[in-house]
Order: sequence, then C-alpha cells, then structure tokens
Amino acid sequence: MEIPSLNPHIRHARAYTDFVIRSLDSRCYDCRLFFFREGEGSVEVENVKYDFSSGTAIFLPAGTRYRFYMAEGKADYLIFNFDLVSDFSHLKNSLGTPHPDAFEEEKMPVYPIPSEFSAPIFQSAPQLFETLHKCTQDFLTKPPYYRDICSSRLKRCLLELLRAGEAVPTAAIVRQITDYVHENYSDPQLTNEKMAELFHYHPYYISDLMKQSTGETLHRYLLSYRLRVARNLLVTSDMDITTVAWKCGFNSAAYFIKMFRADTGLTPARYRKKNIENF
Repeated sequence: MEIPSLNPHIRHARAYTDFVIRSLDSRCYDCRLFFFREGEGSVEVENVKYDFSSGTAIFLPAGTRYRFYMAEGKADYLIFNFDLVSDFSHLKNSLGTPHPDAFEEEKMPVYPIPSEFSAPIFQSAPQLFETLHKCTQDFLTKPPYYRDICSSRLKRCLLELLRAGEAVPTAAIVRQITDYVHENYSDPQLTNEKMAELFHYHPYYISDLMKQSTGETLHRYLLSYRLRVARNLLVTSDMDITTVAWKCGFNSAAYFIKMFRADTGLTPARYRKKNIENF
C-alpha cells in the first residue's frame, strides 16, 4: 500500500474532557490516534517509555502494546480508532482494546501498511486540534456524509503528522531487537518472523531497520552473533562441535560447519586447532 491510497475508516472518535486515563496494559486491534489538548505524562510502547505534554499527537499502529501514565491523572484528549484503508468498512463499531493476554489475533484487520505508518509517531502538533475536534463532533452528530468527511480530515491530519512527526527512534527499536538476540541466540526457533511477532512489526520492517543501523539484515545479524559466540566457545572450552552448534542455536552440526566455514574459511575443528596453537 502506498500513501496515496490512504483512506482511513474510522470506527470510533470521541472527545474526553477532564477524563481519568487508567494505567492499564492494552493492545489495539486497529490503529489509534490520541491528541492531548491538556495533560502530560508518558506512554509505554513495547516496554519503552516516551514523555508527552499538551498539544501532543500520538499515532499507534494496529497491534501495538501500550500503557499510559498520567502526571495528574486526568486529561482533555481526543481519540480515534481506525484502519488506514476502507477495506473493512463493514466493521463499523469499535473492535475494543483488550489486555495483551486477551488479544485475539484473528480479530485484527490485516492489510498492507505503508512503512511510514509501521511504527508509532509522537509529535507536538497543536495545529491539528481544530480539525480533529470537528471530526469527533461530526462522528457524534452524524450529519450527511460524515464518514467520508471525517475520513478526509483524518487523512489530512495523518499526513501532516507524518510530515512533521518523529517516529519512535530507530535506535530504541534496534536496541530492543539486538538485546533480545543476545539473550536468546541459543534458541534454534528464533527467526525474523518470531521476533517481528514479538515486537509487533512487519518482518521486512525490522530487518530493514537492522540493515540501516548495523549494516546487516536481521537474519545475518543473528547468524553473525551465533558464529561469534561459537568462535569463543571453540577456543575457551572443550565442548565437541555438535555441542557448540547446539549451544549457539544451530539445528544441526552439518549446517553449523557449513556456515562457519563460509564465515571464516575454516572448519570449526581447524579453527580451534589453529587458534589454540597460536594462543
């Protein structure tokens, strides 16, 4: 999906005044846009906290885990639940926002998402208030063509937010991914798809982020880290080759030997012998 195809389908739009936002772990089935007219606090997104204040707009992609922490408990804010496309316009009512443990994957509308909207966006954008507030009023009173008019207004705000906004810093996402790799490299079932599901991003998206930040795709980074640990184990332990392969997350000794030789030009046994002799 490309940006020109953006056609938001709004299921829920509401303005809350002096409202208490409870600090609960949540996960959204569709996209969320919060606009805080008054209030300050922080929101925890995928275990990383970001501060915000009055005039801040927060976009969260579908499937995002989040939790708000309000400094004063209450806030004036607007909220929108929506898809980025109209493909699921037959689902008109709110899909709800369950606790992550109660999240049912099959209820989430699935469609291609532009990379620009694949990650949360946080931005001070007080200029969006009037347009977004009109959306909430029309959604409540339902004048003729209100859905189409609200959709066009929300699209304009999303594009303005995108143009001026700052996505969750790439470094924060990459740090979470690399930390996870360093702690779980020994799991032979660790894959791009598993980590994408864990961090709630598309596999291609997190692989591209890794490539931009480390020079390696996610798959290559994981393989490189496993081989790095293997090289250390070969020199510092007396484990046999099969055990080293298993400890480093390889499904078989044959595959480990093949990848090790491609990386170093030596078999694991020859690498061990050469480096111990030179120690």
